[in-house]
Amino acid sequence: MQKLALKRNETENNYLIKNKKIIYLLIITIFFTIFGYKLIENKNLEISKKIEKFFLLSFFTSQFKIEKIQISGIENIKERTILKSLNIEQGSSIYKIDLKNMHKNLKNINFVSKATIERKFNNTLKINIIEKKPVGILQKNNNYKIIASDGSLIDVQDIYEFSHLPIFVGKNVEKKVNEILSLLDETGFKKFIWSVTLINERRWNLNLKNGITILLPEKQFSLSLKKINNLNKKHNFLASNLVEIDLRDKNKIIFQPLIKPLNIVQ
Repeated sequence: MQKLALKRNETENNYLIKNKKIIYLLIITIFFTIFGYKLIENKNLEISKKIEKFFLLSFFTSQFKIEKIQISGIENIKERTILKSLNIEQGSSIYKIDLKNMHKNLKNINFVSKATIERKFNNTLKINIIEKKPVGILQKNNNYKIIASDGSLIDVQDIYEFSHLPIFVGKNVEKKVNEILSLLDETGFKKFIWSVTLINERRWNLNLKNGITILLPEKQFSLSLKKINNLNKKHNFLASNLVEIDLRDKNKIIFQPLIKPLNIVQ
């Protein structure tokens, strides 16, 4: 019952605000109908236009101040970052703000792919953001950047917030990231991956979380990975003491075991 009462009060308040604005518009219309006509009769057109501009500007500034900003669609972007980019002064009229400039500022924010801004009648500015999707981390000379699904690179302050993403190494690897990720998803290997290395822009090495490295061939690497995946389902050799699985030769698979040092008791 309390929630119902609150909703009813909110509806009544919105209704009163709308009616109030309509009344103001009627007053302004009546004013210009009476006094504007007299000024035109006296051929004071320039004065009439100035008065009209002054009253309209005063009306929109006082009655349509921004009271609320709604932001949706953000996940990796902080709300304060969005608000700072808008650069809205307190008491600004919702009809005086520069939407074009705001949109430009929003597009310059990291992770923003698309942005829309709408003015609402209840003095609300509605902003919807479509973010770029982070799919990996690029490692280059001990520097780290986020790789987005569109191949773009994004600078972030705290890379550890994205530690769940696989690391990618290699020249121009960000341009081919979707290719290998699609294969890893298809074969179910993505959950095992720690990092992925592109060798000479031609072939892939997969570094698993358990320390095993899988060397894929330059061609038909999709078939090779599917083959090793099927064999693992039967023999579960990925759980054994291996350091490397070489698939570069399509006719054979080379397993490199982990050789443990001997414990000699003297």
